[in-house]
Amino acid sequence: MASANNASEHRACGAATRLALDLDGAPGSTRRGRTCARGFLDALADQGLLPAGAAADTILVTSELMANATRHAPGPCRQTLDASRDAVTVHDTSPAPPRRTHPSVHGGYGLLIVDALTTSLHTPHTRR
Repeated sequence: MASANNASEHRACGAATRLALDLDGAPGSTRRGRTCARGFLDALADQGLLPAGAAADTILVTSELMANATRHAPGPCRQTLDASRDAVTVHDTSPAPPRRTHPSVHGGYGLLIVDALTTSLHTPHTRR
């Protein structure tokens, strides 16, 4: 479950530049991740550390990656936003990489959206 206790921030020059959030993968995890990401990005924008308009795209990318993780991988996941590297990372329990599908009325648009809004998408396999 997402809470202030399992969200961690690392500070540089007095401003939080990284948010790591552990989520249980249950229904509502994507919403909780999106809410925390929005708060974090709003704080960066308020401090002048995020260009205007960048938050909306980052929140959409975060939501799509979290939705894929909670839909296709059982169990917990970790969402990380790192402003110093301009990176969004989602780790999940699936040993398989994300798979692009043909969009339909049932979904399949997530990775297309991520591809359109990012400069790269990496899906390394890590052992646990």
